[in-house]
Amino acid sequence: AIEAAKVRKNLRLLDCGPLVPEQGFPGEALQLKTVRGGLLAQTADRQRLDASALRTVTEGRADKRQLRDLLFAWKVAAFVKSNAIVFASNGQTIGIGAGQASRVMSVKIAGLKAREQGL
Repeated sequence: AIEAAKVRKNLRLLDCGPLVPEQGFPGEALQLKTVRGGLLAQTADRQRLDASALRTVTEGRADKRQLRDLLFAWKVAAFVKSNAIVFASNGQTIGIGAGQASRVMSVKIAGLKAREQGL
């Protein structure tokens, strides 16, 4: 393939080694996505977040209910498009904003959706 590609002008090849994940789940296949001018190879995001992984960086502390809602919202956000914002309360989503170029706009959209539902 390299020899055949050499005849093309203005072509760049990237040697990334074997397409096998270095770490992750045994036998886990790479997800391949085309991007403009290239290819993205990645393993699935299978991170599981629990309370022990969290670190508070403000003076305020989340209570147990808030912590449960935060972990719930984190799980939901994993299935939302880019710049995901998830508002959650009492174990349910009350607003989701996603797919925007700006996270600020995603927050506004999530707030609008929650307000529309009276939440």
